Amino acid sequence: MKIATLANTNMQVEIIAVNGGWTTVRDVQTDKTFKVRNGSIGKVTEITEPQTLKAAKAPRAKAEPKAPRERVPLEQRKNGKVDALYLQFYQNVVVERGGVKVRSMDKGDEVAVLLRTMTLPDVYDYAAQVLGETMQDLVARFRHLNPGMQRMNLGNMIRRINRVGDK
Repeated sequence: MKIATLANTNMQVEIIAVNGGWTTVRDVQTDKTFKVRNGSIGKVTEITEPQTLKAAKAPRAKAEPKAPRERVPLEQRKNGKVDALYLQFYQNVVVERGGVKVRSMDKGDEVAVLLRTMTLPDVYDYAAQVLGETMQDLVARFRHLNPGMQRMNLGNMIRRINRVGDK
């Protein structure tokens, strides 16, 4: 077994493996394993007596298997559904967007009604006009989101501008 000291620290580590420019080591005090660059390994000494190291921890007992999840009846699941308490505030509408019929669920305010029939590029174009930003900036800002989240965020930004404009 090889014991080394990491450069700039007094941490003693056991060298487990060397692969290319990286060395896998185990901290003697905490038993944590991590990788370091070969250059950060200080003085290396060979130890043949394992008693000089911290006593090995007893192996962990295997965890008991988890109980199976309780089955929720289909009518009680809420995946993608609005809670019944709030359904009174929403409207379900089928609109044609880009030549395709799409189901839309929104609160029916003026921005929602305006955006219902717009395709995503149209929403970006309209938002860029209202917000005074370029379409490329908005696309870069929201490209990591799915199309529904992009529409939602752009709609919320338009609503905010409308509220500020009303005041």
